[in-house]
Amino acid sequence: MAELVPAILTKSEVEFRQKIRQVETLVASVQIDVMDGSFVPNETFNEIDKIATIKTNLQYKIHLMVNDIGTAVKNWSRLQPARITFPAEAVNLKKIKDIVLEAKRGDYELGMALNPETKLSVIEEVEAKIDFVLIMGVNPGFSGQKLQTGIVERIKQTKNDYPDIKVGVDGGIKIDNAAELVAAGVDELAVGSAVFASKNIVEAVRNLQVICRS
Repeated sequence: MAELVPAILTKSEVEFRQKIRQVETLVASVQIDVMDGSFVPNETFNEIDKIATIKTNLQYKIHLMVNDIGTAVKNWSRLQPARITFPAEAVNLKKIKDIVLEAKRGDYELGMALNPETKLSVIEEVEAKIDFVLIMGVNPGFSGQKLQTGIVERIKQTKNDYPDIKVGVDGGIKIDNAAELVAAGVDELAVGSAVFASKNIVEAVRNLQVICRS
């Protein structure tokens, strides 16, 4: 059984608040996509103090797509998130001690995201230090992309090689490929446009949740 986690990628506070309200009665958590315009060619609304004023029961799972991981982890820890995920490509994996300590202090899960071209073997370097691996189904930066080939196999291999680590997939997820991803053993589906760009968000969430439970 997998969890559906709507992924929020916005440019403004108004849009951010709107998306929170659209799904907060339907799911337990949302993923906040954080982009700096440098690590990826896009920039998102990232005013933490304003986000902190939003009253909601949703858990926040932060997906960092930035170059300055150390500073970002410290800043987003203020939201008391359920998890912060950093990109493997933006850090020296031999020097993530401070990130690990920050996660322990904040009592939240630490995750690592891998772009489609990044070898799964990098997980070995941090296996004992992380709780979650996020397999990117697309090159990060923009919502609405098509799922790249080979992602299902990457999920299966990750689940097989690292059975104690939860695995999620982010990018390119649609109603017509979600079942294959769930069957591969994924623990979380981070879904953006298939939820928020749908004509009926409630129906889209419910349909994807049915697949997640299958």
